[in-house]
Amino acid sequence: MAGEARVSFIANKMIVSWRSFALSVLLCIVVGLSSLAEPLDMIVDLAVGRMGSRPVTGEIVMVGLDDRTLGSVPGGRFSRADHARVIQAIDKAGARRLVVDFYYQEQQRDRDTPRLTSAIRGMDDRIILAVSTKSVPGTDKVLSIFPDPEVAGPRAQLASIAWDYEFWQVWNVPLMFEADGRLLPSISAALANKRAS
Repeated sequence: MAGEARVSFIANKMIVSWRSFALSVLLCIVVGLSSLAEPLDMIVDLAVGRMGSRPVTGEIVMVGLDDRTLGSVPGGRFSRADHARVIQAIDKAGARRLVVDFYYQEQQRDRDTPRLTSAIRGMDDRIILAVSTKSVPGTDKVLSIFPDPEVAGPRAQLASIAWDYEFWQVWNVPLMFEADGRLLPSISAALANKRAS
């Protein structure tokens, strides 16, 4: 009697083990199939990108600071005087508008601030300065960084460089973004002269 109970217990234990094994195999197959679909996903992304592409108008010129440029300035730090020189050169080249994707937050005792202020104000309302909005780690708060009012002056336009993302990628680039209670256009909306309807 005791021997039969022991055999029954071992058989039940083996049935549980085979079920666990079958579930593990099934999960492996599902994971394997999902990774096989990855190239297909990349092909779909490529097709969407090609269908959505448009010819370049030549109206927008991007000016970037590359490693060689940063290596040519002392300490690899692009100062406010360096920024002023770039802005003045772009203004002199006849740019209709300039978007600066860099935020000039308030800095005390920076001797180059007057030069930067002069360069920005020289472009009047043709310059668009970035406003950054970031989440504060460990909280549900966000922090918006506006350009120093002294530097921006009364005429420079402000635009948001914030976006909403989920998981690992950007899903939504808003037309407008609220920063500290102020509704600002995104940089792309400002370039396209779009406003919230």
